Amino acid sequence: SSGINAEYGGGVGVNCSHSDLFYCDHQLNGTAFCVVPANHSCYDSMCVGQGDFDDIIIDCDQSVNRCVRNDTGYPECVPGTRGHGSDCYGEAHLDYYCSNNATSGWAICNQAYPSDCYSNLCAGTGDYANTTIPCDLSVKSCTTNVTSGEPKCTDEFARGAGVNCTGTAGP
Repeated sequence: SSGINAEYGGGVGVNCSHSDLFYCDHQLNGTAFCVVPANHSCYDSMCVGQGDFDDIIIDCDQSVNRCVRNDTGYPECVPGTRGHGSDCYGEAHLDYYCSNNATSGWAICNQAYPSDCYSNLCAGTGDYANTTIPCDLSVKSCTTNVTSGEPKCTDEFARGAGVNCTGTAGP
């Protein structure tokens, strides 16, 4: 058999598992294969060109897109599969939160390492410098409004800062 499907005019192909995101690629000899990009904790947010286009940066949420460069090196954001990212340790929004480098879009894991004891108040700044609100920093974080300084207890990031104790825990 020549591998050619005369009815449809196609050649030999490959079937990919549809249980995860994938895209098709080709070996140097032209043989098709399936690529299943790795899952990451945090994903890059931009796509950078190469060669003559290494100064071109485009927005590209790589949690649902992947960054490719065309034949000339120009960056393109292709939907349908995930792209590059970073792998963090622990549970999201407790042990870490994600952010991105403002220039390159590279994913950053902001780790919040566990402590023995945590504060239970969140303090404001500026006009709110004397204001505190309840906030269990063992599972939430304390932020302030950039403009007003008003304190905010949130689970948007990771656990707050704590202190480590020495010795044996008491009653």
